[in-house]
Amino acid sequence: ENFRRTGPEAYVNEVLSALEKGGGPLSADDRSFKNEADIYEVAGMEFVPAEMRERGRPQDLIVAKGDLRGDLRVRSILMDGSMNVERLAEAAVSMGHSYICLCDRLGRLVDGEKLARRNDLIDEVNSRSSIMLLKGLEVNISPEGVLDAPPSLLEEMDLVVASVNTKLNMGDDEMRTRIIRALDDPIVDVLGNPSGRVLGLRERVVPDLRAIAEKASERRVALEINAHPDRQDLDDNDAHGLYELGAFYSLGTDSTYPLRPQDWDRAVTMARKAHLGPQRVLNTLSTHALQHRTWRN
Repeated sequence: ENFRRTGPEAYVNEVLSALEKGGGPLSADDRSFKNEADIYEVAGMEFVPAEMRERGRPQDLIVAKGDLRGDLRVRSILMDGSMNVERLAEAAVSMGHSYICLCDRLGRLVDGEKLARRNDLIDEVNSRSSIMLLKGLEVNISPEGVLDAPPSLLEEMDLVVASVNTKLNMGDDEMRTRIIRALDDPIVDVLGNPSGRVLGLRERVVPDLRAIAEKASERRVALEINAHPDRQDLDDNDAHGLYELGAFYSLGTDSTYPLRPQDWDRAVTMARKAHLGPQRVLNTLSTHALQHRTWRN
């Protein structure tokens, strides 16, 4: 009976119909199935995990946890200016990552000097660690649609995430124009926090993402799935709805030390619930491919 509650009625009925043809109906007192995998086997269907059934049967190959090589948004510079570069590397190794991207937000507490120190630490750790740390930066998109950072600083980074972090009360058309203009900048790799929401604090500041996603797809700029519990932006509904436009995606937890496995699991689940294919998720790429922006070629 629990199986009947794990997906849309039409999808569950499809499985149960196939099951009836293969071995009889599923009843409340049926003990012949040890687990859900047995149900699918008798039905002659490929097993679909519960978190992926909300949208019915996947039409294409869905990204799996084993396809994902690392977290593309981790913060290393804390409010007091201290840095956790080496400890983040150790934590990432313990979680099985091949790499993580240290993606700190440029602003009052993080300036060019701090980033230079952080990047030196990254180089030092990379020289003796089994994991690769990528140099990332989150930069604000100004109201005029330009990046609030000198190009020379951005060119030093392996991954540039552009986000709207100021003047959040613009009209819909103005906000859309602001973001689309920023996506034309070839230095932008990822659009961070695409809807701009903060759960329990702020509603989305970009109500309609389709025009933005179309531009991002054209420019091969990835849309972020920020899996921080306060963000979850894009959520799986948006990510799924924009997939047909050719969008690429970047998964990040927006975590600080210590890294929590449950945050990464949330990112994985969000991508799988959205039915994203591995070929459109940056986290499946090697460090060489990320550093050389091969998905943009």
